[in-house]
Amino acid sequence: MEKSPPSRSAASDSVDALAKIAARNRIRLEAGLPLLSERNELQRYRRIAEEARFKEFYETEVPRYAPLWDWTRGWMHNMRVYVKIRRRIRESFKTHL
Repeated sequence: MEKSPPSRSAASDSVDALAKIAARNRIRLEAGLPLLSERNELQRYRRIAEEARFKEFYETEVPRYAPLWDWTRGWMHNMRVYVKIRRRIRESFKTHL
């Protein structure tokens, strides 16, 4: 599977995130609320973006593992299989980046 090029650069994503944080902070300032930490909010935005990329990757990879699920074996068996598959896909995702 070939890695597709990112649609946007990380720098432009950060600039967009900073603009959103600044807009939210203006609203919070007007409302008399404490301002958001740019550092913490950028980390949150990055985690959200990373999870979205993983979800997309997961959806493309999970069909490969479908034969491992055995619906006659019960819920606990399939949950164990699900956890192992998700862990394996997560590891594959880390090397895919």
